[in-house]
Amino acid sequence: MGRFSKGTNTVGRSYIKQDPVTGGIRLPRGTTGERPTDNTLGTLRFNSTDNRVEYYDGSNFKQFRDYDDGELVVDSNITINDNFISTTTSNSNLILDPAGTGMVEMIGTGATIMPIGTTAQRPSGSAGMIRYNSTTSALEFHNGSSFQQVSVDSDSSSADTSNTAVISKTQMTTNIVTVDDFETSTFWGARYEYVVFDEISGEFETGTIHLIHNSGDCFINNYGVTHTGSSPLGTFTSDIEGGKARLRFTGTSNTSSFSAFRTAMGDSSEADSSSDNTGLTLVSDLDSAQAALDTTSASTYRGVQYLIMAYNAGDDSTSGFEIVTINCVHDGSTAYHTEYGRLTTAHAGHDSTQTDIASYDVDINGGNIRLLGTSFAANTVIKIYKKMIKDSETALSGTNVDIITNTDVDSAIENINTFENSKDQDTTFQMAHYLNTVKAPAGVGGAEYQISDIYVVGDGVGDTVVHTEFGIVTTGSRQLITYTTDYDNTTIRLRGVGATTNLVVNGYRIGVKRTGGGVSADAVVTKSGADTITGVKTFTQALSLTVGSDPGTVANNAHIYSKDVTSSAEVFVRDEAGNVTKISPHNEQGEWEYYSRNVNTGKTVRVNMEQMIKDIEQLTGKKYIESD
Repeated sequence: MGRFSKGTNTVGRSYIKQDPVTGGIRLPRGTTGERPTDNTLGTLRFNSTDNRVEYYDGSNFKQFRDYDDGELVVDSNITINDNFISTTTSNSNLILDPAGTGMVEMIGTGATIMPIGTTAQRPSGSAGMIRYNSTTSALEFHNGSSFQQVSVDSDSSSADTSNTAVISKTQMTTNIVTVDDFETSTFWGARYEYVVFDEISGEFETGTIHLIHNSGDCFINNYGVTHTGSSPLGTFTSDIEGGKARLRFTGTSNTSSFSAFRTAMGDSSEADSSSDNTGLTLVSDLDSAQAALDTTSASTYRGVQYLIMAYNAGDDSTSGFEIVTINCVHDGSTAYHTEYGRLTTAHAGHDSTQTDIASYDVDINGGNIRLLGTSFAANTVIKIYKKMIKDSETALSGTNVDIITNTDVDSAIENINTFENSKDQDTTFQMAHYLNTVKAPAGVGGAEYQISDIYVVGDGVGDTVVHTEFGIVTTGSRQLITYTTDYDNTTIRLRGVGATTNLVVNGYRIGVKRTGGGVSADAVVTKSGADTITGVKTFTQALSLTVGSDPGTVANNAHIYSKDVTSSAEVFVRDEAGNVTKISPHNEQGEWEYYSRNVNTGKTVRVNMEQMIKDIEQLTGKKYIESD
């Protein structure tokens, strides 16, 4: 080591001078515990405990950090280590604050990863927060009141939240299958707006299913059902297996598919602020005294549909659950409603005369539509998912949810809404569920209003389209519009005839596609079971008939079939009366033979056609049989 000497600078302060210049400075050194007590600003020493140079800033010793250490502490609050920037104080915020109008900019072609956590792990929340919810598998932000899901499409509502999902199941047969399930600890129940497609007959069915459970048993009902054929395409049931509530289906066809728009609520559902057309409300304690469960601005919205789920533990801890749908419309001073689809599980704790958990009413109060409730037992929890429709809507299109509007419907039939329809997978809607409001201009008794549900489904080929309307509520004494449906080439039209002129129709439409695909009819013709195939079918290859026996008589039906004759499969036809004729014209010897059995005479006729023609050739001298 070189030698050092004391010098004096131009302002009269001492310094240490290195001599020679290639040497080094040896600082005072000691452990953290050996730090001097008479420290002054600028005191410099080597800490042998941490093996770092440190200085006294007038209050505390601070350490110098080498960049090569892989960690840099900035002002004791920020740590930079490798490619990590972190705060040193637990739960403290990391703030990036560009000056003036500057922005925080991320550079590169990759992606920015948001904080990830479950619904239960949400922070208390403030406006502008953004995170990825691992429970709902969706990006969400805080609007100052609650967390909202960032929509993945252009839907005009908040329908695509953790409470809604698109469900599909393909290649269903006549055996029972599970088309959807969910954890009983997650949801109390669900509503399914569904479509079933029979891939053999080409028929469709649509409708609504309510499902509710009490963790031990599962219950369903089915309403608003309509189909393009003459009968239902299967049977829905439900059960609980492995802690999951299951919606199950047994088809009447060997191959069918199921798609649905599911709305579910339960333990994972939280109160949510309303968007333009949907909202989620939680009431934690409803008792026997009537209370307002939900309010909606009457000046903004004309009609509301409530999907209500109620839960009550009962006096003996026997859980009871209930689901019901209510349609409501108002005229500015009075609200009108109807309820349907009510389904209640077995429960305890109620008045012995009551089987329902709660009753509901509506009114107008303080400029709001109020949903009122009364529980038949104490401490009932209510969860409400609502759709809301304004008097003046803007038509919007989304993946499954659309807002539709027609501002001038008169007494002549005209289109209310249209959508493309085919049997193609994932391309067009197979069904549409409309929640429509209607406004009639003020007359002698003032303006009139109406709300109703309309289900529409077509056959996908432009021949048959059917619909059903239910849940109708009017503020007056008449129904304001009559809905019809038809095809315009491949387009399904919802049409209407007004009871008066200048009607305004607005609607919330849910469309369901034949999602996910399935097995086409030509791949399943060989499957066993009774199926009805409609329409013209073209077979591009040979049709193979398995050997069987004579079929029984079926009214208005004839049969073509194969039967074994002396170890040879032969083709027969059978008419409605039971007469049988062989149409593969050979006998056991391979000769051309006519065979027929008449059920009226009891006679069986066999004619050796080949021998008969040969005899005719001998008599006439002409040649009729030519052999290759």
